[in-house]
Amino acid sequence: MNDQISDTISAQEIGKFPDKNVAEALQRITGISLSRVQGEGERIGVRGTTPEQNRTFLNGQYLASADWWISSQPNRGFNFTLLPADIVSSLEVYKTPQANQDEGSLGGSINIKTLDPLYTDSDLALISTQLQYNDLSNEFDPQISTVFNWKNNNQDLAILFTASRLKRSLRRDGLESWGWHERDLIKIGENRYISSDDEKADLKNIWTPGGGGSAVFQQQRILTTLTSGISYILNPHWQFKSHLLYSQLEADNSNQNFFMATSNCFK
Repeated sequence: MNDQISDTISAQEIGKFPDKNVAEALQRITGISLSRVQGEGERIGVRGTTPEQNRTFLNGQYLASADWWISSQPNRGFNFTLLPADIVSSLEVYKTPQANQDEGSLGGSINIKTLDPLYTDSDLALISTQLQYNDLSNEFDPQISTVFNWKNNNQDLAILFTASRLKRSLRRDGLESWGWHERDLIKIGENRYISSDDEKADLKNIWTPGGGGSAVFQQQRILTTLTSGISYILNPHWQFKSHLLYSQLEADNSNQNFFMATSNCFK
């Protein structure tokens, strides 16, 4: 009897969803919440917890990730935009821990299982391409991924390689504020006020923006991912497995802004 609560999504089920992002596929599981950045699913929370309170594993090994934004602090949450869906065999979400699993997740842990060479068709070679257009950035972005798998005649040794390169052009136009401040204002003229600490101020507890601007943010994302896996059956009781993952996200961006800064004087 297994008392553990868990959910699993296979690669075939991911392919049936309109989502191309692994995190966006995970949000379809009960109890999973998704946080988005630039309109793309990036991190997930389990059972009402924040993303940094859950750990992510790749074939049982803990995954860590860094962000392109310098203000993003390192935490236990994983950035799923670093991992293309092409290399995934299944996604496992464990909502209750067991003694044989690494600790550190408050809401639950996610285990990403990659393609197993021994359970993938022999001499498999796949190339898939996509082209998407963003009308805001006015850019065409190509995507290409390849999968190759080889097995020996005895079916006890298999080697698998995958490679993918995804480009995405982003643009965001909008207004932004740098927080709000509570002020007391004293009247100095018709429709003119100045910030004051006087208890006899004409207006009290007035909230004003601390500053802001009209920003145009643009970014070019290029994700390069390479994986390799080796599986070898030594005998009916022993099996050797090795997996290598390389993933790099280049995110060059520019941010133009017309700044607005408040002063002590208001009209």
